[in-house]
Amino acid sequence: GTVQGSTESGGVWTPPAPRPAPAATYKPLAPMQFYLAFTPAERIAIKASADASVKEFWATYELAAQLNNTIDPNLPSVQEGLTYLSVTDVAGTTTPYILPSRIAQISNGIPQ
Repeated sequence: GTVQGSTESGGVWTPPAPRPAPAATYKPLAPMQFYLAFTPAERIAIKASADASVKEFWATYELAAQLNNTIDPNLPSVQEGLTYLSVTDVAGTTTPYILPSRIAQISNGIPQ
């Protein structure tokens, strides 16, 4: 009555801990597909930002567009960048560029 991977201690069998669900896997996006996944208001705010991290994130997109390379939403740098765009600063004085719920939509290239 035990499952594979169970351990025994003192005559008691303990099933293995459940495995975490695999992280979402996204398809690579064409630069225009990635661009259009942001709303016009989001794009305007991102482009107008003076924040170095936001500028670097968008510069990476622009470089991919110039080189006609796809954007891999699975890369940690892309996911971290999207997360950064969705966070209000610690003091609560800034508005996020995107809502947290938008990360999956952008990562899937859903046009807005």
